[in-house]
Amino acid sequence: MRKLLGLATFVFLAFALYTGSVLACSYDYADATGYGNASVYAQDPTWNRLGTSWTGEASAAAVANNIDTDDGVFWSVNGGAYGHDEIAVGDEVTFQFILSKVEWGRHQYDFLKAWIDWDSDKDFTDAGDMVYSVAYGNTVHTEADHTASQFLNAGHSPQIVGTYISTGFTFNNAGDYWLRARVACNADAGNLMAFSPTGSYYQGEIEDWKLTVKQRVPEPATMLLLGLGLMGLAGVRRFKK
Repeated sequence: MRKLLGLATFVFLAFALYTGSVLACSYDYADATGYGNASVYAQDPTWNRLGTSWTGEASAAAVANNIDTDDGVFWSVNGGAYGHDEIAVGDEVTFQFILSKVEWGRHQYDFLKAWIDWDSDKDFTDAGDMVYSVAYGNTVHTEADHTASQFLNAGHSPQIVGTYISTGFTFNNAGDYWLRARVACNADAGNLMAFSPTGSYYQGEIEDWKLTVKQRVPEPATMLLLGLGLMGLAGVRRFKK
């Protein structure tokens, strides 16, 4: 009887420890303000991520108001250097996505997609919202091939870093626009077409960026020329009178 009780206690403790470790898992939540991100997350950064870091949060509330540290997304304004420069109405913007991944995996493809909520209706599902999409091949291996060096979350550097560039986009109106970039593998998403900006995937990462587009401020020289032109027109009218 004691042996049975001891065995039962051992099983219970093992289960409790396992359950606690599962519940203690960190998630990478989306953090675009007002987009209902409680169900938009990734759980495991083992195979791929955007940029080099991966910030796990306990809940969607932990990343409210875009306080999460995102990386891996940059943009070029009118052909300039890639960074996070201000954008003005009429600027042509090209986006750059940095992908970190390991070379090996139990899946055939990894997916990268990006969306912009052009009409600010708090979703990324309208026609034209998707601004970038790519599937990149992966070398499939067997379970026996696993080594600690192949895992991004084991303190090892990624074996492959890919840089992907979008086509150019022009912002015609001032305001705040949210961009969402996301990576996952075909084991989660199924196929590239089905890969969604919403919902949860086991592995991968989500990065949300607020793009603030401002009205272009005329340069001082332009204002001076405009002023001189108006003065000239006023003088001509007075001369005619």
